[in-house]
Amino acid sequence: MKKKVIIFSEIKWDFLWQRHHEVTNFFLRKGHQVIFVERVISRFPDLKELLRRFLRQLNSDNTIKKNIKKNKLLRIKKSFFLPNTNIFFRLWNFLHWYFFWRKLQKESLIYSFVDNTFVIGNNFEINNKERIIVFDVIHNWWKLPWNQNIHQRDCNKFLEYSDKVVTDSALMFEFLNKEKEIINLHLMQPGVSPNWINKSTNDNYQGDLYNVLFFGNLRHNSDIEIFKILSNDKRVRIHIFGMIHEEANHLLKIENIDFFGKVSPDEITNQIKNYQFVLLPYSKESFNETLIPNKYYECCATGMPILSNSHMSHLPKWGEFSYEIEKENIFLQLQDILKEHKLKKRDQIDLALQNVWEKNLNQMYEFILND
Repeated sequence: MKKKVIIFSEIKWDFLWQRHHEVTNFFLRKGHQVIFVERVISRFPDLKELLRRFLRQLNSDNTIKKNIKKNKLLRIKKSFFLPNTNIFFRLWNFLHWYFFWRKLQKESLIYSFVDNTFVIGNNFEINNKERIIVFDVIHNWWKLPWNQNIHQRDCNKFLEYSDKVVTDSALMFEFLNKEKEIINLHLMQPGVSPNWINKSTNDNYQGDLYNVLFFGNLRHNSDIEIFKILSNDKRVRIHIFGMIHEEANHLLKIENIDFFGKVSPDEITNQIKNYQFVLLPYSKESFNETLIPNKYYECCATGMPILSNSHMSHLPKWGEFSYEIEKENIFLQLQDILKEHKLKKRDQIDLALQNVWEKNLNQMYEFILND
């Protein structure tokens, strides 16, 4: 009988499609029963926000019910773990784990995207040899702009408790291998699903209006300024698919920016042929210095020029496929970018094809199960 898999995630199941969902669906395809624990919070909210989140967690969720009906091997549970910011929260976390998670984790494969050591009981069951603990390091937790000391402490402990460590970044792999001396370490770079590949052969767009695609989550680490720069030319139309947080709400008032909300990846890929450019707007902050977003490979798969003023030279061939935008002569800049990029489109799509999710996930699976 295959091990039960428990995935601890900092995002909700109905959030935008991410690495968390790819990993979950892969284990389901392998025939594992999977428990996806959503929204393990890592930031310290004030008491009002904490109470609001707690009450929201208690409410039933139609999305969870729908997904349970779709796949009998999948269960989605809400997290009531708190950030390890004080002794009272740590005591709550341990008691919550002991009474609600301890038995469930026996002989399980625990795959955690979070560094809260109490999701595994702070290693209370250190002699449980049947349990496999995998820590997927998708952030540079040591440089998070919130609760940094706490994350550094917890991350170091989680690395110590883990049987296997996975990361999505070559830079983080080197850091974990050399500075943290992690041996059971595997690099699983983000991938792309085949349906993202742009099969259009129309590279000679001559229209007098440029359509720019953004899909994802506009939040604190997004470069909002590039949207403003592009929207200054009314011949540029920006379509946003995904989520907009409060700090970016003012973009909705701009005439040539359209917001379509959350849609499925299939709905986006069906529209790729209608756009000439894709946006990847990360801000210039230390949190993004080692970030390897799935979105980069999805953008590459579209074959479109990537518009970005971000400094993410650690991404493969970033300098070849991304283009910075200045404030003047926007339309002319875009014309020149299209001409230059025509010769790079095939190489850009090939880069995406080298990182197909199924191949990357199979290699990760072998690494985890290999003693």
